[in-house]
Amino acid sequence: MAQYLQSRIEDPIWLEPNEISFLQTRISEEEAFVQTLESRMDELRAQISGLTFQKDTKLVEIALLRNVLAPVRRVPLEILTEIFELSCLPKFNLYDSDLVPDMFMLTSVCAAWRKAAHTTPQLWSTLCISLEKLVLGPEFIWVEDWIIRSQMLPLNLYLNFYIDRYDESLIQRGKQFLEHILTQFSHKVRSLNVIGHPSSFLPILHLSPSSSLLSLEKISLMIYDKEGDIIEDLVALLPTKVTVFLGAPKLQQVELSDASLLEFLALPAEQLTSLKVDEENELDFDSVVPDPVVFADILSRCKQLVNLEIYLPSNGFIGFSTSLLILLPTLRSLKVTCYSAVDNILRCITAPLLGQLHLCYCGTDLDSVVTDMTVFQQRSSTPLSSLKLHISCRAGL
Repeated sequence: MAQYLQSRIEDPIWLEPNEISFLQTRISEEEAFVQTLESRMDELRAQISGLTFQKDTKLVEIALLRNVLAPVRRVPLEILTEIFELSCLPKFNLYDSDLVPDMFMLTSVCAAWRKAAHTTPQLWSTLCISLEKLVLGPEFIWVEDWIIRSQMLPLNLYLNFYIDRYDESLIQRGKQFLEHILTQFSHKVRSLNVIGHPSSFLPILHLSPSSSLLSLEKISLMIYDKEGDIIEDLVALLPTKVTVFLGAPKLQQVELSDASLLEFLALPAEQLTSLKVDEENELDFDSVVPDPVVFADILSRCKQLVNLEIYLPSNGFIGFSTSLLILLPTLRSLKVTCYSAVDNILRCITAPLLGQLHLCYCGTDLDSVVTDMTVFQQRSSTPLSSLKLHISCRAGL
């Protein structure tokens, strides 16, 4: 029988009764031994489980101890919140900033960071929204929580409602978002900066002058209409001149993407310190030919203006007459972009305190430009501290 236990069985086996009894006895003994091993293994598994639990417990204790010893735990709250501000609040390109997702990520790190962030009003005093980067759901509760955390600080809004392909549903969502904010928090808005289709601005422009824009200091309206004509859209949307900004006692800085907006907006010119009209920017806005009288009307009332930037269109503008007389007694910085000598606003303004002059001229009548600058400086009697000239001639002229 021993041969059967040591080699492969290939033929029929014939066993004697005593051999059968022997094999049955061996099987019983081996099964008993296996049961003994399983019992010992169960004991060892229980020990391993207990040891694993102890190890995990100790690892948690170690993590807690390291958490206590972590240098960030000893950083004063003032320094921690300063780090939050430097890392989260955008410095450039605020219209396309990832501020909202960054803040939500920051407050999800741990309870201590969430508490520190929620008690730092500066982190919530700026709100940057881009329709193409951030999905705005039907509920705006998070917006209310965001603004409430800013406490008594004024609010700076940067809303990019520009979309590469016209989408009425997205535009409508942006309007609802803006309307929701202005309905409850218009009194907190210090800086209002919006890019988008003309209809995106309706929640602003349909406010009444008594809408309590008490904190508004700056507006920047960049209207862009890829599918249509800006002036036609404005006429359809704004049958009468908008007077909402006349109710903003602190408004001092105005930036407009198109000179034609001056014909639709009533601005508190007497209190403005900075005015930028049709400034060069990344978007290619449609050119609408403004009337020089529009410029003359508002500039003649800007007696506190310190900074002025005007980008004049290249086609169809009839230019400024030397008979126009505009006194800007406090103007210190002037930037003008024009395409012909008659477009040069230096022909009609007097600025006795002007220190910085930046002229961008694209034309061929350089003699007239030099003459206008000379006459302007003689008329204003001011020594310029900074003069920048960018002069280029268009091809074929």
